[in-house]
Amino acid sequence: MGTPIHAAKVTEESIQKTVFDALRKCGAKSLLAWHPKNGGPHQMTIGQRINNHKLGVLSGIADVHILHKGQFYCLELKTETGKETTEQQWIRDAMTEAGAACHVAYGIDDALAYLKFQGLLR
Repeated sequence: MGTPIHAAKVTEESIQKTVFDALRKCGAKSLLAWHPKNGGPHQMTIGQRINNHKLGVLSGIADVHILHKGQFYCLELKTETGKETTEQQWIRDAMTEAGAACHVAYGIDDALAYLKFQGLLR
């Protein structure tokens, strides 16, 4: 009997890579997508967080930003068991109020389905 093969653990990073791969390969025409480099290891010390705040870095900003045909989309990526932070909820509410279409995707299937539903994937 062989050693069981376990599926790789799905992380937010792996979901993000899959989303950007899909947007590069199958994104709608004239679509611009990017990841804002907020948070993460470059914000580990209090000094870095203070400096980043002065530079306009916002805690809780969505993982994927997309501009297409005058509409701004924000997509927060979570694993299927992930949870939004208070900062992420606040940012999503503020961006929605400002006119962005925002969504929290739980897993890769949810993320890709949202992008297709919005017409952002061909």
